[in-house]
Amino acid sequence: MKLLVAIVAGAIAGLLLGSSVATGSSLEGTVVRGADRTPLSGVMVDLYEGKSAQPQATAQTDSRGIFVVNGLAPGAYRIKLSHLAYDPIVLGYITIEDRAQLRMRDAIAMWPVGGRSNTAPSACVTLMQPLQTADEYTVCNDSH
Repeated sequence: MKLLVAIVAGAIAGLLLGSSVATGSSLEGTVVRGADRTPLSGVMVDLYEGKSAQPQATAQTDSRGIFVVNGLAPGAYRIKLSHLAYDPIVLGYITIEDRAQLRMRDAIAMWPVGGRSNTAPSACVTLMQPLQTADEYTVCNDSH
């Protein structure tokens, strides 16, 4: 009986430890409406590695405009944001290293289809790695 309890306890500990170990890298960001800077939900966020035509990872913004992409392999990615009522944005290339936890410092503003003014802010965002003071990246919309 003691052996069975020890095996079950060891299996549970292994499951708990295994679930707390992060695999791959992650990217987090926020998307807002360009006109009023309110959160934009339902935005599809696709990450394409290199010149691939197929996304390696996909996420969708929640009601707060936040997206999180987990389990990314190291590599150079393009980020495509799309929503039916808004002009798509493609950001790239960003290099993601192994086990990096990147967060976009600034929100990405999307504009309604055909509604972007000439005074719209640049489609550049800065990425930073929490708890790392030197790791900061700037990526821009490659349509400019």
